[in-house]
Amino acid sequence: MHKGLGHINSNNGSNIPVRTFSGHTNQVNTCAMSPDGSFVVSAAGNVLRVVGSHTDYSLKVWDFKSGAEKFTLSGHTWPVRGCAISMDGSSIISVAEDCLIVWDAQTGQENNRFEFPGFACSSCTDDSAIAIVSFFTVLIDIHSGEEHESMLTDDMLHDCAITPDGSLIVTAGTDQHLVIWDAKEGKEIATLKSQDDINPSGDVNTCAISPDGKFIVSGGSSGIVRIWDTKTFMEKNVLRGHKKEITGCAISPDNSMIVSSSWDGTLKLWEANTGKEQATLKGHSGAVNDCTFSPCGKYIISAGDDMTVKAWDINDLKSLQSKEQKGKYDGPDNGSKPRRSRWWKFGK
Repeated sequence: MHKGLGHINSNNGSNIPVRTFSGHTNQVNTCAMSPDGSFVVSAAGNVLRVVGSHTDYSLKVWDFKSGAEKFTLSGHTWPVRGCAISMDGSSIISVAEDCLIVWDAQTGQENNRFEFPGFACSSCTDDSAIAIVSFFTVLIDIHSGEEHESMLTDDMLHDCAITPDGSLIVTAGTDQHLVIWDAKEGKEIATLKSQDDINPSGDVNTCAISPDGKFIVSGGSSGIVRIWDTKTFMEKNVLRGHKKEITGCAISPDNSMIVSSSWDGTLKLWEANTGKEQATLKGHSGAVNDCTFSPCGKYIISAGDDMTVKAWDINDLKSLQSKEQKGKYDGPDNGSKPRRSRWWKFGK
């Protein structure tokens, strides 16, 4: 079996990733990191599926410290659209348009397979996961496949997230709005929709909930990142800077930072309280499809169309930004050109 390569780079404060994981032969759609920070999972597959063509529909598990590929998970027959890791780090959950698969994180063996074709997934507890299935959000027992709750929406869904206490679920979809659900009752609580008219019919591709449960972050085809208050369900801030639509977003473990990924080939690091841009990450050679923080909060992990997964050291990025601000720095181009949305994975 061909093993992928993890390149460990010498950074020294420059805007380059500290690790690049290479081995997939198609675009990497999504990524996740284990709760203990020891391994990274990536999932691939060209969403413009061509029947009969050779396509990588695999997941790969990487040792974060050495950068080496541990094993490849093969079992899906469609592009893998979502992956997550159980809270105890023992299971990997993946979802595609064929099914949902639960894997043993230590051996790479397939433990369970359920007929839940999906677009995104997220781990809730050691025993449960959320899956997005077209117009449905399903809370699933990953051992038995039993549905705990099923939530129906009027719009096609792209992503989902859940509060740390498991009480609220957020879904992102078409018509530029988020829906808040009571996870136990499966009932809709609120709809979050921006009041501006930049792209009123655009899709929301991605969403995340802060570890303290106090705010939600979303991004979509308008190229704008939005912050929402979970108590009032009102929009708190609007973050502009990406040139194309947003594909992924995540919040740091200490709730202080936000990272976003975009079709413009960059990631951006933002201060959560002020919305101020802290750094722009340029290292992928194509669209960046997903992003997440490491559990320790020191690294950002990203997945791209260039078939790689990259890790970035946040301290190095902040150091670089500080040096730029001392010299002449005009900031990013804030132009935005809406594009047709596609699905994107939530990943925590």
